[in-house]
Amino acid sequence: MARSSKDYLRLLQSLLPRGKVWSRAIAARLTEYLYAEADELARIDDRAQVLLRERNTLYTTELIEDHEFELALPDECTRDYTLSLNERRLSANSKLTATGGQSKPYFIAIAAKYGYTATITEHTPAWCGLAACGDPIGPTANIFYWTLTIFTDETPIIARCGEAACGDALQKVSDLINTVFCFANKYKPAHTILNIALQGAGFSSGFDTGFDSLPSQTIVFLGGFDVGFSFGFDINLSNYLITESNDILITESGVMIVTEGTV
Repeated sequence: MARSSKDYLRLLQSLLPRGKVWSRAIAARLTEYLYAEADELARIDDRAQVLLRERNTLYTTELIEDHEFELALPDECTRDYTLSLNERRLSANSKLTATGGQSKPYFIAIAAKYGYTATITEHTPAWCGLAACGDPIGPTANIFYWTLTIFTDETPIIARCGEAACGDALQKVSDLINTVFCFANKYKPAHTILNIALQGAGFSSGFDTGFDSLPSQTIVFLGGFDVGFSFGFDINLSNYLITESNDILITESGVMIVTEGTV
């Protein structure tokens, strides 16, 4: 705790010699002079206390740029973002205190440092003789895949027709979440492939708000409504190809049925 000007005044007066000329009265000129000295000493004491706080990257304000220079920040995970002061503090503290590691707790701790709860899912192939009914089916390459899921209350920014421009993300999340994923991808085991996922009220597994309504009755679309997906659905339909169809029936359940054509 920093000492006040009065504390330093009493300290200076205690060092004075004895005698009437060394008056300690409040109105004395000597007291006024010593009070000016005490005020400067108190200011220096206060700045020393600030320096003790500024050395901690979680609380720094005045020295944030010095900490970033020392830690080579912003780096590849933060240089493209406009971070708030608190986010810059977190980035500096994360890099300063990082000890390294490639375990589940390590990556979960990275997310926790930024204020997020996270889980990690490791994927496995369907091994003959080991897989049971109900297990997921996947190739042997699944052993190299893992998913980092972050739980958040954040609402994503969705690209809207008439508002979004070419090059905009279809769904944008905060720079802080992107930073967590960037660090996870940076420090992951080199032979693995990281999948990222978000869970929360704003990240449901269904269609986004651009698909929030279904036809009120069975509707038949003719003519230009062919069976192909739009450019927004660049999906490989395996070895099956639907051809020579003109009509699509869209039911209330959202199921599309080919009414004419060959498969």
